[in-house]
Amino acid sequence: MTNRVAAPKLSGKDVVSDTPLSDQNVAPKLSVKTLSDRVISIELASEIKSIGDVKSYLERHGVVSAQKQTLISCGRVLLDHEPVPAPDSVIHLFYYEPTALIADPIEAAADWDTKNRMKVFKGLYLFSIRKFHEAAPFLIDSLTTFSETSFIPFKDCVKYAAIASMLVLDRPTILKTLVKSPEVLEVINDLPHMEAYINSLYNCRYREFFLALGSLESEMKNDWLIEPHVQYIIKEMRIRAYTQIMQSYRSLTLDSMAKSFGVTADFIDREISRFIAAGRLNCVIDKVAGLVITSPPDQRNTEYVALIKQSDALAARMQKLGRILSY
Repeated sequence: MTNRVAAPKLSGKDVVSDTPLSDQNVAPKLSVKTLSDRVISIELASEIKSIGDVKSYLERHGVVSAQKQTLISCGRVLLDHEPVPAPDSVIHLFYYEPTALIADPIEAAADWDTKNRMKVFKGLYLFSIRKFHEAAPFLIDSLTTFSETSFIPFKDCVKYAAIASMLVLDRPTILKTLVKSPEVLEVINDLPHMEAYINSLYNCRYREFFLALGSLESEMKNDWLIEPHVQYIIKEMRIRAYTQIMQSYRSLTLDSMAKSFGVTADFIDREISRFIAAGRLNCVIDKVAGLVITSPPDQRNTEYVALIKQSDALAARMQKLGRILSY
């Protein structure tokens, strides 16, 4: 799937009616035990103005129809037999809080197929909101028991699992879950640039990694789930590569580092300086000697910076409160 699907936005003419559904066999209480009961069935009427109203309706009524399953998507009702894009299913499973409405009852059910499929939905949702640390375990775990091909192709699930894992997992875990994973190896050739992307960073071939990262960037921009996070992913992976090479040395020259990455020394100088200023790399640059010197993280300085940020936030809130009280 290449087209990005946005969260549902309903017009002012589309509303949720408080009138109970009379033409469907609606359960009086929410009882979601399998994914066939996953969908909330509600009417569209005339006054809804925001997603928050839908959320309130779900919290008040929690009605589920097993006979006539429907999805609310972009202001219209999709019948169960119609193809439902993965982002819609993710949104409707997890967009509304509290998650006890749907996720918790399914977790409590003794249906392993349902639980395995839920890992895919959870992983996709967490990926979509940039919680890669939480998304990676769900997506990796879902690969061995993947069965949700009606929502997302298996190779796409592998792609999302690989991208999330490369951002957050350490090298030994990447070796186990990606480099030597039978599920990943099964489809890796169907994912452009993914094999070079994974193996080059793991094997410290940084020039090849930068080339693969640049090629993968254009692929990611055509993916509905990854596209909003492309610049973040590119930045974080470059930081990871710089951190990895500097872990092996106490210092290295700008020229040798530039040669390793296949770029100019000036580019490395600008790039490293920017990440040092942002507090993302623990090193200093000696411009006279042309060296990048690694330095251990200063815990006291980190705590000081965090305290300053918290103080600034508190001062801003107090000023805002003062302006409100002065009226």
